[in-house]
Amino acid sequence: SGSSRQTLMAIKASSASKTRHDKQLQDRQRDCLVLIMAHLRRFGYLETADSLQREAGKSLSRFECADNMDLMSMLRDLEDFYEMKFGRQPRFTRQSPDGAASSEMEIQRMDRKMNKARHAAMVKLRPSTQGCNGINGSPAKRGNRDFSPVS
Repeated sequence: SGSSRQTLMAIKASSASKTRHDKQLQDRQRDCLVLIMAHLRRFGYLETADSLQREAGKSLSRFECADNMDLMSMLRDLEDFYEMKFGRQPRFTRQSPDGAASSEMEIQRMDRKMNKARHAAMVKLRPSTQGCNGINGSPAKRGNRDFSPVS
């Protein structure tokens, strides 16, 4: 009975974790669409923003960007962070082959590549018991736990 109870508890915990992960993913996708829509409107692409609103559904109309959030400032912050961490500016775009728009297959390939890179970055950060592995010898902290890059 004890073993089956532990198994049931493990299944419930796994299910709750997956549900939480799915909710975070949906929220992140919605947040991206809201940021994109606000960016389009800010720069005068009103028809495109309206089309995005229609395709995404009514749920987007219930949200707006927070006062201190917009794509341009987020991109600038990411550039600053990337340059501080890697000593060079990131490349966000590249020339498409033949100067043509990407096909659906190319977009899917890019999505897979980004997911792999995101996963690799998350794997590199794991809880550390060592302490001083942050910038300038200070601990790299995230919440109440030290996180250190793994080489």
